[in-house]
Amino acid sequence: MARFSADGNHLWTRSIGGPWQTVLDAITYDPIADALIVVGHARGQPYQPVVVGIDQPDALELDTGAVQAIVLALSTEGTPMWASALDGLAYTSAVAVLPDGDVAVGGYFSGPFGTLEAAAADQAWVARLSPGGEVRWQIQGNTDNGPSYTEALAPGPDDTVVWGGTAAGQPGFGQTGTGLALAGDTESTPFLVLVDADGHPRCAQRIAQGPHFWYYERQTMHDIASVRLRPDGRVSVVGDGRLPIVLDPDGGLRNEVPDEAGHEAAFEVVVELGVP
Repeated sequence: MARFSADGNHLWTRSIGGPWQTVLDAITYDPIADALIVVGHARGQPYQPVVVGIDQPDALELDTGAVQAIVLALSTEGTPMWASALDGLAYTSAVAVLPDGDVAVGGYFSGPFGTLEAAAADQAWVARLSPGGEVRWQIQGNTDNGPSYTEALAPGPDDTVVWGGTAAGQPGFGQTGTGLALAGDTESTPFLVLVDADGHPRCAQRIAQGPHFWYYERQTMHDIASVRLRPDGRVSVVGDGRLPIVLDPDGGLRNEVPDEAGHEAAFEVVVELGVP
C-alpha cells in the first residue's frame, strides 16, 4: 500500500505479505487514532508469518493459517501500529471506524470462523474490534438456501453499526445465525441490518425485491456500494443494479420487468430503519 499527498507526490510505500497470497480489500481513516485501518485476507503457513512493513525496522509479524481475515492499523506516516488475524476461514470486504474508536469489519466466511456457525454456502459476517484489534463480538447472516455477503458498513445512531449486503432465501441475523430473520423466499437481494453495541440485531429489512440473476455465483442484479448515516438519522444506500428499479409509494424499492438490453444503473435510496 502507498500514500500520496493531495497534489500526487509519493510519500511512502509499505509492503504487506507472507509466504502465500495476501490481499488488501478496503481501507478507511481513523480520526481518533490518526491511523489508517486496512482489512484484507492472507493465506499463510505455520511458522511463516505475514509481515506488515516488509524490510522496515518497525515491521509487525502476524501468524495466519489457511485463509484468514486480517485487520491492520498503520500511522499516517506508515508505521505499523497493530495487526490482528481473525480465527477462521474468512474474507473481508468492508471496514468502518466507530465514534468510540472501535472498528467494524465485515466480509464472508466459508468454513469454521470464530464463534460463528459454518454453513454449506458463503455466509456474511461482521465483527466489532477494540482499538487494538481484540474481537468484541461477531455476528453472521445465515441463509437456508443460498449465500450472503457483507458489502458495506457505517456507524449508526446510538453506538450501532449499519450493515449492508446481499442475501438469498430467508436470512437470519445473529451471533449464531438464528436471530432476527427476514421473511420471504427470494433470490439474492440487498439487505440492511442495524446491530447494537453488544452485537445483537435490532432491526433488518430488504431494500429491493424481485427476480435476480446470478453471475459467476457472486454478483447479483443489485449490489450495495456504500451505506451512510444521514444527519436526519436515516440511512443512505448507494448501489447499482441491472434491473430497472423504482420507489414504491412506501419508500421501498421494487423491480420492474427488465428491458431487453439489461443496462446497469446506479441508484440511491434513503431508508428509515425502525427499531421494534
